[in-house]
Amino acid sequence: MWVLALAWRLGSGWGGIVCLALVVASIAPGWPVAAYVFGARHGATWIAGFALGYPLTAFLLWIPIALGVPRPETIVVTWAAGTAVIWAVLFPRRARRIDLPRWTRRDTAALAMVVALVPLLVGRPFSRIGERDAAGERLFRAYFTADFVWHMALTAELEKADNPPRNPYRAKDTLHYYWLHFVPPSSAALVMPHILPDRVGRLTVNALGTGMIFAAMVFLFAWMACGGRAGPSAVAVALAFVAASAEGLYLIQRCLRGGAPLAAIREINVDATTYWFFQAVTIDGLQRSLYYNTHHSMACAVGLVALVIVARAGARMGGGVALACGASLGLALMVSPFPGGLISLTWGLAAAADLVIDRERFCSKVATLALAGLPVIGAVGWMVANQTLEGAGSNLRFGLSRLAMRAPLVAIPLAAGPILAPALAGLAASWRLPRSARPALLAVVAAFLLIFFVTLTSAEPWIGWRAGQVMFVAAPGLGALGFAALWDRRRWAAIALAAGVALAGVPTAVLDYINAQDVETRTMGPGFPWTVVVTRNEQEALDWIKRHTKPWQTVQVEPTARGRASWTLIPSFAERRMATGLPISLLDEPAYHRASERVRELYATEDPDLAHRIARSMGIRYLYLGQVELEHYPEAGVKFDRRLDLFTKVFQNPEVRIYSVQ
Repeated sequence: MWVLALAWRLGSGWGGIVCLALVVASIAPGWPVAAYVFGARHGATWIAGFALGYPLTAFLLWIPIALGVPRPETIVVTWAAGTAVIWAVLFPRRARRIDLPRWTRRDTAALAMVVALVPLLVGRPFSRIGERDAAGERLFRAYFTADFVWHMALTAELEKADNPPRNPYRAKDTLHYYWLHFVPPSSAALVMPHILPDRVGRLTVNALGTGMIFAAMVFLFAWMACGGRAGPSAVAVALAFVAASAEGLYLIQRCLRGGAPLAAIREINVDATTYWFFQAVTIDGLQRSLYYNTHHSMACAVGLVALVIVARAGARMGGGVALACGASLGLALMVSPFPGGLISLTWGLAAAADLVIDRERFCSKVATLALAGLPVIGAVGWMVANQTLEGAGSNLRFGLSRLAMRAPLVAIPLAAGPILAPALAGLAASWRLPRSARPALLAVVAAFLLIFFVTLTSAEPWIGWRAGQVMFVAAPGLGALGFAALWDRRRWAAIALAAGVALAGVPTAVLDYINAQDVETRTMGPGFPWTVVVTRNEQEALDWIKRHTKPWQTVQVEPTARGRASWTLIPSFAERRMATGLPISLLDEPAYHRASERVRELYATEDPDLAHRIARSMGIRYLYLGQVELEHYPEAGVKFDRRLDLFTKVFQNPEVRIYSVQ
């Protein structure tokens, strides 16, 4: 009931319930695939069915867009027909092909406890995204402005149904980003635009639903790793979501020792303490996977299906099961390539390890496992065709990471010590690690290697975020093994370990929870405001743009003046493209800066003819002069008003002027 109440609140009534129902309905194409592997009556089938079903639904909904017929009826018919084909092929073949531990009511109760953490963690922060104050201003807390507001722009672009999608920050270019996860909420808006809530409501309810799928899949992976022990799995996973990092505890003691008020933590990025204070590697906790990175989380969730299979079956899986693993890994890559790729690497290492240990029928098993590569190759082909990866490879640098080598003996224990402590206990308790736990160990090791030896040059902390997320998803598998072993030998030791982890890690999650919902702090952070304010006058102007301009027309602000404060104002709130911008959500490419410098010249020059030539050459249809532009270029409006043959004022209120470029 709490989930339904939260969906009602986030979606402003029945529209939120419909959004949540659509997430639930996404299990339809995934359930037969899971039943083919796990059988129709096992709890794992329902969890894996959701994890597989959501990206499968996204892919089916994309097909009519790719075919150029993104009409409501074709979207619905394509999804229904694709789902029917999957059921027709796989439902008659449902059978338990993987030897799973027996699922009991205790397992269901443990799963429910873990999944219930999601609405508790996201409810208040999500409900305050875009909150209106007494003056009617809309408030957005950093870091929701960097991720959630970008997702608003992304779904607005997907609703235009271009294939492939255009870049809203460089209108002439294809969008080089992994956008598949956001196809369901954007397609839903095309099918039932008058039923669903606004974009904030759609995205928050969708994130609520997919977050619960993510948490359930992490539980299933940990449950499998420790041989089906419900209690240890629930404790390990719950601690991973609410006590993974000791950074909050460090900040509290730092304030107390330095005499600073604890309220000062409101102006600190708590889960990036290692980066802020040590300039070292930073790893986001799983609570942030729920807040900000729902697509990366879904990639982990669907990829974990393949790891659950290889954890139990090893290299002895049949051909159909190998294809199911490949489908899982391929979908993970399509949803988010980096975590999907890391999980695919882990799956390959786990299968190879099993081949080395058990060499019976070696060639036959290799041939069977190779079938998993077919869906993965198809997924890579899909990404190449849609240009979702273009430019990423040139930003990778291999070698010792500068961030990871700074104070690693301090940064790693702070960023990941609490979640790694139970994992180390699991390794210490099992001198011969069971096959079911090998993928968890391999994923943790692979993530560590990437953190220390790979750097994304345009955004140095990024590898720590993404590889660290996979590490945090996998570590509870080892942690569950550790709690189970301690519980069997010395229960007090298991209780003491859990209490110690909670004491060290819960402050981070609590402080992050408080800060994520804080829209009262109006001070500046390091280069950005802690709360972005969209005033009533700005809202009026942005609404005018939505009502009076065409979806494909470009509306331009001055990107260099706006910086990180309102870099996505037009794509996110007016739902229009810009000729150029400085998007902090995409790879930082020189072309953005060169084009933004031309726009700066357009606003700064005193020559209206030059400004007009620049605007026309860049394909700019409308120019936006808000408070930011007028503060930096007070004569811009005078210049435009002087040449009505070149610029026509089409909107004005006390804060904003909009000009049409003739």
